[in-house]
Amino acid sequence: MGGVDLFDQFVSQYRIRIRSKKWWWPLFSWGIGAALVNGWRLYRALGHDISLLHFTRECSKEILGKFGIPSIGPGRSLVLQKNAFNQQRYDRKDHWLYKSDKQFGR
Repeated sequence: MGGVDLFDQFVSQYRIRIRSKKWWWPLFSWGIGAALVNGWRLYRALGHDISLLHFTRECSKEILGKFGIPSIGPGRSLVLQKNAFNQQRYDRKDHWLYKSDKQFGR
């Protein structure tokens, strides 16, 4: 297998799956995967022995640690801990559903 075949194999090995109606999301996710594979190949060329999965996880940990939302306490350390539901839940404004006079209103 040549270089392009190996590159395509490595990119498709841990593909970023984002389902969206936007046409550019597959291109964006492929670009991230391609950048990760190229970075991994350069890192291995420097003499480090690391798998692609471990390299991807370390890169994402670094990016989320630098640009993500800080964790609010012990437990699961996901970026999505501070979601809209918790923000509405603790804002003391009672978001309750009510019956409307409109036929098709929510």
